Amino acid sequence: MQVWQQSLSWLPENDNVLTIEMHGCQFYDLLQQMLVSFDSPTDTILLGQVLPMGTKLYSNANGVIDYSTGQYRLEIQMDGNLVLSAFRFADRGYRNSMTEGKQNVSLIFNQSTALMYIVDDTGIISSMTKEVPTPIEDYYHRATITDRGNLQQWVYNKRGGNQWTLVWRYIEEPCTVNTICGVFGFCSSPDNKEVNCKCLPGYSPLCSSDFAIEVIDNAEFLSDGFAEMSHFRTTDVNECEKAVMDDCLCAAGVWYELHRVTEELHQVDEGTQVEDMILVDWVLCCVKAGNLRSIVSHDLEVLGDFKRFETMTMIGLWCICSNPTLRPSMKKVIQMLEGTVEVGVPPEVDAPIS
Repeated sequence: MQVWQQSLSWLPENDNVLTIEMHGCQFYDLLQQMLVSFDSPTDTILLGQVLPMGTKLYSNANGVIDYSTGQYRLEIQMDGNLVLSAFRFADRGYRNSMTEGKQNVSLIFNQSTALMYIVDDTGIISSMTKEVPTPIEDYYHRATITDRGNLQQWVYNKRGGNQWTLVWRYIEEPCTVNTICGVFGFCSSPDNKEVNCKCLPGYSPLCSSDFAIEVIDNAEFLSDGFAEMSHFRTTDVNECEKAVMDDCLCAAGVWYELHRVTEELHQVDEGTQVEDMILVDWVLCCVKAGNLRSIVSHDLEVLGDFKRFETMTMIGLWCICSNPTLRPSMKKVIQMLEGTVEVGVPPEVDAPIS
């Protein structure tokens, strides 16, 4: 005897409504599994969900193409801060809620208002979403950390809707997302929507065939200061090499006799001359584009005295010019610092020697 039958529908990422007809017990078992999964969200939260301290969301690697874990993370840290970071690169965060020191902090996707709040024991300490379409019940709602490192809120009209519509984003300037164009890529976004990535002047992109793997035997490889490491099962060193080459984010791998590959991802080592030059080129490009502020957009202390930072940066670029005839004398440097001599735009790092 059939007690009852239930039709279950939901709206997946590709906007196609999927409906399943099932009997009561089947529906109850599936519903229980779905509700339990809400306790451990991956990249998306829905209306009514609460993310307490210690919760982490991870972006996908590539939108709806690659659902493996990407390089960005949203974390409600135990110190009370909500932080977006490129966690695979030992990044401390490019956006945070400035709520450090608060107790029992949570991110709430409010059921009745469809707005997101950061709250603690005293109430709302930060309102994230400002407004959404109404009436609330006419829309599906979700918030997702994207493969571009942004936390965004989307809505889908239940009556006649044909796509998700963006109503809010945490990051307004996408080029402020760390490593959005890779460690050494240069980001530009004229409309603050689409991101254009290119190499710095004088550099060109490399493909996997341009790299060679060097094996160092009996090496002690410390993980301090590197990003979180991923673990893979391998049978020999050759498989370890392949795993490193296949991961475009990977800088090195450690292979143990226990047949485990531990990948250590990119970390900018400012102690090497080549990478120092890349960093200088990047800063100089930002200066020439009038976009130096973007470098320190995450540092409120520096932004509070940005003019001084700008002056010191410009003087520093003058002093390291590869053409020694263009470097200012110590007397002129002092005059620049005192403001009696104007600090002009520095020349290219590799300015020719006449």
